[in-house]
Amino acid sequence: MSLKMADSSAESSKKSMTPERKKQYRNFLMATSVAYLSTIVAKRATLAKRHIPTLFSHNHTPPPFNRYNDAIHAVSIASLLSCSFFGMAVTGTALVMNVHSVAEFNYRMKNWFGGNLRERERAKNIDPEVLKIESAIEQFLADGVAAFDADKKKNEKREE
Repeated sequence: MSLKMADSSAESSKKSMTPERKKQYRNFLMATSVAYLSTIVAKRATLAKRHIPTLFSHNHTPPPFNRYNDAIHAVSIASLLSCSFFGMAVTGTALVMNVHSVAEFNYRMKNWFGGNLRERERAKNIDPEVLKIESAIEQFLADGVAAFDADKKKNEKREE
């Protein structure tokens, strides 16, 4: 069994840092920063709602509150946290997998889970009548789009 060591020279690291890769690192850094800042905002908002009674105040009565404002604050903070951490997860996944677009991510996931093999198997087993109906529907839709574009051009000429 032969194990090869990765070349860790400066030349190989310069080759691997393409502009697209730098953009991925920058996007991940920004998403992580936004997630961190949203966590700080959520912590401050939570601490601001804390009720600390003073020495001679009544601590058996609840503090004043507004249900609607509390609900709006809770939903907005939860949305901020979930969106920022989702962005961090997406950019982190793109960075780890070295994916640059949604189409490339789709292709890699299909290859990884074997979806492309399943699609090939399904394509072999499709009934010829189904293929004929499918091509007829595609032709009908293409003709409809062409007719719509032609009508649109006629209307534009009339307006001029």
